[in-house]
Amino acid sequence: RAWPRKWPVIRGYIGKISRMFEINQFISGLAGGLAGLVVGHPFDTVKVRLQTQGTHQMAAQYKGPIDCFIKIVQAERVMGLYKGIAAPAVGFSVINSIIFGVHGSVMHHLEPDTASHRPSIFNSTIAGGVAGAVQCSICSPMELVRIRMQIQGINEPTHFLQFGHHRQKRMYKNSLDCLIKIYKNGGIQGVYDGLIPTLFREVPAFMAYFATWDYLCRKIDDGTSKHKIALPYLMLAGGISGISAWVISYPVDVVKTRVQIDGIGGTEYNGMIDCFKKTYIREGWRAFFKGLSPTLIRAFPVNAVTFPVQVFVLHYLRQ
Repeated sequence: RAWPRKWPVIRGYIGKISRMFEINQFISGLAGGLAGLVVGHPFDTVKVRLQTQGTHQMAAQYKGPIDCFIKIVQAERVMGLYKGIAAPAVGFSVINSIIFGVHGSVMHHLEPDTASHRPSIFNSTIAGGVAGAVQCSICSPMELVRIRMQIQGINEPTHFLQFGHHRQKRMYKNSLDCLIKIYKNGGIQGVYDGLIPTLFREVPAFMAYFATWDYLCRKIDDGTSKHKIALPYLMLAGGISGISAWVISYPVDVVKTRVQIDGIGGTEYNGMIDCFKKTYIREGWRAFFKGLSPTLIRAFPVNAVTFPVQVFVLHYLRQ
């Protein structure tokens, strides 16, 4: 009997917590992240293969993104493009949830009335940087596992079976097995291998990400409403925002990827700066843009899906 009378009070507390931490932003970010992952993971696999070829872990074998895509499908079928997706399926959706949730929460404190108008681009940029920094604690180990999964089987011995089929010897059974083995070999430090370059990548990337998004939406709708923009324009703004984030952060991403695969077949780099120097000396400045084209091709459709889904789910939850 007491429970129905207490429900309005409990509901009031839930509402206060939701407004304080922008819970709706977290949920809508989760939905957007899942939608973007389905579209983007094959492109990411191609990017990682191109970034890592030519290192001591992986011989050069791809002429470009299209050649890489075709060879992956020929050798490993379509599912080869989705190697390592298990970790991002959980991690990427959570990361996206954190990014939009933290951004929304910071904006709520900087500008409490952003529900009715476009926020200041400067404040949105600052909130984006904070969001990028916060999610690195999950992003870094998740990407470490994903990258290790994506390159496994390359340059490893092949075992031939009956009827002409073949199977490559695999170091990791799945993403969880990969994470466990990384922890056993290197402890918590091994799990967070590449955290510093990840931080240097994510903070400026998400500052550019949200700054571009709010700037374009402001130009499209004259700063009057977040939710009345036509879907094609939302998709265009989201796609361009994703591209801007990658253009700014891509060279650091190359260094991060190489640091995170270091230790497979021998250690080559003594940290982020050493990796940057050795990569430049050995391969020149072009090395820092390896795999950029599939990344930009991926960035547009992924964020053209992620942002509209996040906006519409957020609008639905607030309604």
